[in-house]
Amino acid sequence: PFVLSGTSISEGSGTAMIICVGSRSQWGVILKTLIVEPSDTPLQERLERLVLQIGNFGIGAAVLTFLASMIRWCINGKSNGWDATLILDYLINAVTIVVVAIPEGLPLAITLGLAFAMRKMMGYQNLVRRLEACETMGSATQLNADKTGTLTQNRMTVTEAWIDGKEYSQMPPPGLSAAYSDMLCQSMACNSDANLSRKDNGTVEHLGSKTECALLQLVEQLQPPSGTHQSYIELREKFPEAQRYHFTSARKRMSTAIVNGSGSRLHVKGASEIVVKLCTKVMGADGKVSTLTPQKLKDAEAAIEHFARRGLRTLCIAYMDTPTAPSKLGETAPERDLTLLAITGIKDPIRPETAEAVALLRGAGVTVRMVTGDNAITAEAIAREAGILVDGDDGLVLEGPVFRKMSDHEKEAVAMRIRVLARS
Repeated sequence: PFVLSGTSISEGSGTAMIICVGSRSQWGVILKTLIVEPSDTPLQERLERLVLQIGNFGIGAAVLTFLASMIRWCINGKSNGWDATLILDYLINAVTIVVVAIPEGLPLAITLGLAFAMRKMMGYQNLVRRLEACETMGSATQLNADKTGTLTQNRMTVTEAWIDGKEYSQMPPPGLSAAYSDMLCQSMACNSDANLSRKDNGTVEHLGSKTECALLQLVEQLQPPSGTHQSYIELREKFPEAQRYHFTSARKRMSTAIVNGSGSRLHVKGASEIVVKLCTKVMGADGKVSTLTPQKLKDAEAAIEHFARRGLRTLCIAYMDTPTAPSKLGETAPERDLTLLAITGIKDPIRPETAEAVALLRGAGVTVRMVTGDNAITAEAIAREAGILVDGDDGLVLEGPVFRKMSDHEKEAVAMRIRVLARS
């Protein structure tokens, strides 16, 4: 059980024996492979070729001038006498041609040019720390951008929800019973690692997963009809975590088990299209549990697609009760026969300057791509809103697992046409 240096421990405790430090650790080995001598930029290589050509031309011109002068000296020497000091003058002239031909000021002129370019780029909010990077930035033709926090504001907010066949666009949803509201708040508060931090100016800072923070904000907004509102911190203290199954890119969901009498209650949340297929029951807004009929399942899948087409990130929230104690659930979460609570639509608005920036890049001949963990429908909606996908373009929307399974030949055939890489 090795732990590489630089690893962050997310939970638990233990004792470690250090066997390598510094350059001998795995972290140090990686850093040593990354330290390479900086290579010349294309501009520097072209300048070196230009200087070499000018130098060769200057040497050739100096040799020809010296030879012509010597021939003239030989011809005139018969009549005017042989003045050996003239040979020294001819040699000095030739050396002068060589010295003058080689442009010593050219590198300085290029440095000054790049410095002016750096100042110019700062005017466009593009900070370049190294002068030679100006050339690289000016030659860029492909740009792969992350979505969350780069193209968007990374301020997740629950704006819509699907509850037992009905879509709600008002948050918090009206008409929720105390039983349903309590269960939904319990699930969102306990099955989460995130936290909210309130500043003195009244703003709320998101600590941890922004998606989970959006759910926690909904918990804070929900006021049950009974009037016994509890914050997410109070709910976590009341229902402490007994077993946690963290989110992974393979499972696409996260589960937390809490003690429920002599058994366990497993709260599950994750990718809607995956979790909803694990549900066999559904809880209505009135708090009553009924069978998840095929028609209701179709309605839920239609709601997921509807939310995604409008650029919303969807999360499915569900739970299950089991007589098994949390300590005996095992290493794999027993996620089956779940009771569907809600499908939430979470909005992450794009930055106001995103569409303009993408339009400027496209106008400059730069191909912009978006890489995101969202599903393909949500990613496509955001890409169209940002101007990355436009009508008439032959751009492709692919999912990461699909792209990884392609052969090298297939990847080369589609790579340049990809505009959105979802589930990546």
